[in-house]
Amino acid sequence: FPSVPNAQVSPAEVWTCGLVAADRSPRYKNASPSKFYRDGKFVTKLSALQCESSCRLHMPERCIQAEEHAVACVRETCVATRHREAVDAKMVQLMAEQARQKERWEGRIMQAEECAVHDAVWASHVAARDGEIARLINEQDKTRQQAIVDTLQREGSQAHINSLRAQREKEVLRKESTRYMAERDDLLRVLPVVTSIADKRAVKPVKVNVADLFEPGDNAKEINMLQLMLSSHAKALKGAFQGLTLQAAGTTSTGAKSNVLPVATFVGFATFTLSMDQLQSMVHKATKDDRKAGSPDDKAAGLTYAQFCECLVRLAHILYKTELPQLTKRFAYLIENDVVGFEKSKLDSEHSKGEAENGGG
Repeated sequence: FPSVPNAQVSPAEVWTCGLVAADRSPRYKNASPSKFYRDGKFVTKLSALQCESSCRLHMPERCIQAEEHAVACVRETCVATRHREAVDAKMVQLMAEQARQKERWEGRIMQAEECAVHDAVWASHVAARDGEIARLINEQDKTRQQAIVDTLQREGSQAHINSLRAQREKEVLRKESTRYMAERDDLLRVLPVVTSIADKRAVKPVKVNVADLFEPGDNAKEINMLQLMLSSHAKALKGAFQGLTLQAAGTTSTGAKSNVLPVATFVGFATFTLSMDQLQSMVHKATKDDRKAGSPDDKAAGLTYAQFCECLVRLAHILYKTELPQLTKRFAYLIENDVVGFEKSKLDSEHSKGEAENGGG
């Protein structure tokens, strides 16, 4: 078309290729512009611009656009149809695959249900068997425990019998040992008397009144033992008594001997161990028989040998009551430690005094 540049007219288009050829044809170069298209045919020759104008009058642009839109719709319809056919084919394929999958899953579900039922039956069977095994094990344990209890009871009864028997034997042995030890102590305490019985003279034994120092009961054995001890240790006791009396008289060992020990000398001898009140009470108990004829308030002037021995026994009872359980043991300890020590100290002092006199002469 003359109104459209050639560059914008494509010879490939169907409805314009004829016009392009006609526009280039020499037939339309000198066409008269006064001739019109009438009654559906060309009355005379038209120019290209007139032909275009005539065509635009009878084929509006909307029709052209409608045809173009229709062509596009047809094309889109064809594309959509092909796509829908492809989708339908795919849906058929997918539905078939779904059916096959459904069949497979149903088969698997049925198989799983059968396996679950089989597993439940097997589990119940295993549980029943485990329960039976547990019951048998429990019965076995109970039987074993009962057997152990029966064995322990038998062994415990026998052990109890053996322990009672051993305890009874130990008690008998303990009593025998206690009796033997008591007899041994008694023999050891009277041993000096027994060994020197042939050398003793037939003299009257010293008697002391110390029954108040014993517990109520059978104390005759202890008193007899005490009398034997006084006889066996008479040499040491008489030596201490004579030493104290000589010390009180102020004479030498060759001077006259006295049979009465002044109370003050005895108190001075024992003051380092007991208090004055205890010593006065002791002397009072030892001399109460001599004061029966006189006034009870009179104080004793002196102690005889028997009263001196009684005071020593009472002194041993007070001094060693905690350490030694028996009075005879306390008295023996007093003789061995205090009386014999006094004798040794007296002999040492006399010896040193004699040496001093010899040295002075």
